[in-house]
Amino acid sequence: MQKYYIRDFLTKELEKNDGKLTQYYVENDHEAIIEREIWDAAQLEINRIKEFKRNHQIRELGSSSLEPFYGKIFCGCCGGRMVKKSRKSVWRCINSGKEKGGFCKAKPVEGHKMEEYVSAAWAQLVSQRENLLSGWEKDIAQGNALERLRAAQMKELTEKYPDWFQVAKNTRMVIGEIIIGGDKGCEILFMDGVRLVTD
Repeated sequence: MQKYYIRDFLTKELEKNDGKLTQYYVENDHEAIIEREIWDAAQLEINRIKEFKRNHQIRELGSSSLEPFYGKIFCGCCGGRMVKKSRKSVWRCINSGKEKGGFCKAKPVEGHKMEEYVSAAWAQLVSQRENLLSGWEKDIAQGNALERLRAAQMKELTEKYPDWFQVAKNTRMVIGEIIIGGDKGCEILFMDGVRLVTD
């Protein structure tokens, strides 16, 4: 409280309080609009996204429901972002085009192939559900707010939706990043930290 104070009572001119007057911080003064757990998870997710963008040198992550993989697919050869260059459902490395000097030789990946990779990874994850449950339970019990949220989401989604096409609408919530090409087929990192490789 007291972020600003009236510097001159005659003109009622406000000035920012940079420590000239005592400031007070009041916690839990009123009923919260959202639960503290959700607030904490959101703050951790904001920081995770900032770090993700910095690590991958991208400005915007995107949140398109039309293209849920946008900003999440990366080249296994050079680490560049994979983008759709045309109306065709084909993903190309951003460093393979003429405008960037074309130094990456990664082959384009058709959209349906991307769906197949993700579907296979989801099936693999669901088949390993029993082995993963103890890790999710541990995260729910001992993890930070975001780890608890992600573990609970994965536990619920793998139980309710054994088929990828049932959970695909939640792609942005489930998939952390996809690395395609290079010496591996497709490596998928789920938001709970589980990393799987599919051919």
